[in-house]
Amino acid sequence: MATVNCKPVHNLKFGSTSANGIKNIQHILDDSKIVSGLLMAGTFHLIFTRSNATWQVGLNVGMSDWEGLAKAAGDWNAVVKALVIREARNLELLTNGQEQVFWGELVRCLEQY
Repeated sequence: MATVNCKPVHNLKFGSTSANGIKNIQHILDDSKIVSGLLMAGTFHLIFTRSNATWQVGLNVGMSDWEGLAKAAGDWNAVVKALVIREARNLELLTNGQEQVFWGELVRCLEQY
């Protein structure tokens, strides 16, 4: 697998718009029974499988996190990946700052694989 070309995101704190989007993505992943695939994706496991309290913590998403997500997402079917990308694109438009960077990089990461 080639190296994922996604920027690190530092001190990421999710607001209410992202929190709702994360819940939507959690439902997509739960319905697809692929949450376990996020276990290898470090920070993404925290984001997509934890409680609301995690969303207010300053998270750092590094290159290894993007690599892990790309590896996990490589096993997702095309429909699941498209649904997550669509949600992330919407959130990129509705947020700003580090949240917006995060959602944009999530789209880029998933579209690469």
